[in-house]
Amino acid sequence: MSTANIGPDNVKQIYRTALGGTEFYLNMDDPYKDGGGKGTTNVTAQFNISFGHGSQLPFTKCSENELTYFNTTGSPINYKSGSKPGRSVRLDCYPDGGKWNNHTKYSWESNVGYLYTPKSIGSGEFTTYIRVHGDLGTHQSYAHKIGGRDEDDIRSLIEMVYPTATHNDIQVNYNYAHFPYVSVKPRIKFNPPTLADNGKWVGAKSIHKIAVDKNCTEWEMWVDTDPFDNDGEPKNNWKLAATYSDYGVPGYNNIPLTWQCHKDLCRVDGFANVDFTLISDRAIDAT
Repeated sequence: MSTANIGPDNVKQIYRTALGGTEFYLNMDDPYKDGGGKGTTNVTAQFNISFGHGSQLPFTKCSENELTYFNTTGSPINYKSGSKPGRSVRLDCYPDGGKWNNHTKYSWESNVGYLYTPKSIGSGEFTTYIRVHGDLGTHQSYAHKIGGRDEDDIRSLIEMVYPTATHNDIQVNYNYAHFPYVSVKPRIKFNPPTLADNGKWVGAKSIHKIAVDKNCTEWEMWVDTDPFDNDGEPKNNWKLAATYSDYGVPGYNNIPLTWQCHKDLCRVDGFANVDFTLISDRAIDAT
């Protein structure tokens, strides 16, 4: 691991940004700035709140103790599992742009090393801060879905899942197609407190490092469970919570996730509304 930096958003960076690598930081004035309107594609758009292809959900800008953040109610959702209906928030990050604009068919089964452009992110560090309100008493999730693309049937991603009432430990799942989810066991250093409607912010980082020979990848989840001081500044008390070595799984032909993404996203389910702030996605020097 390289010496930590402090990024332009004052958030600690566990790994240094790759030389010339793509970086995305949430626009704290307007996350949708230059992002195109509802129902429109945009080759430069880097952020969206969505529920399914072609959707763009609203947000409210807020401030508390000098911290700027945004709130969204997401969308109603019904679960095929039989869980009680709830709400779902998807915070989509397109590091090299291209919201709903990926005309390739690249996927986990067939790609040229990327799913959208060669300037997007392969080895990367994805950071989110969220706070939840209104426990709906149904399925809960706080998941980072890394390495994917818009099209659901070829989504081509792996997710790292923060503990919630549904799963009280850190989870890792392969989700290269809409189904199946293939669960694997990460090496857990410690399990942070489960996500809850308790007025507290939670920070999470998912780090994805591709081996030089592309035979495997390494994953890390870092957490900060008391992330902001009284002035709204990041405390940067990040702790390594879990790791995982990715050599693929039989359900997906033993193919590790070695491509550059079209989008990385954060999904939060099970709450009436969600606050979010200081999201970033960076290409890192994995060596």
